[in-house]
Amino acid sequence: MPAVKSDNPFYALIALNFIIKVQELHSDGTYGIKVIVSPKTLSLYVSKEKTKISAFNKALNSQGQVYYHKVRSTLRIEFRRK
Repeated sequence: MPAVKSDNPFYALIALNFIIKVQELHSDGTYGIKVIVSPKTLSLYVSKEKTKISAFNKALNSQGQVYYHKVRSTLRIEFRRK
């Protein structure tokens, strides 16, 4: 499936390098994948642009294959390198 062109070069860089998954905490204490999203549609889950940009920067600067950003106690974002 080809990538969709982005009007934001920063979002394009994130989409090129990462798979983004939004995960929700279940009542038993485990996280389940809620949905795989693009950087542009992540704003449905993270309302503050500053928080989203901060998560993107930390994911880009991380050395590991997977980076988790906790949005609130029941929601986290997983950035997995492609």
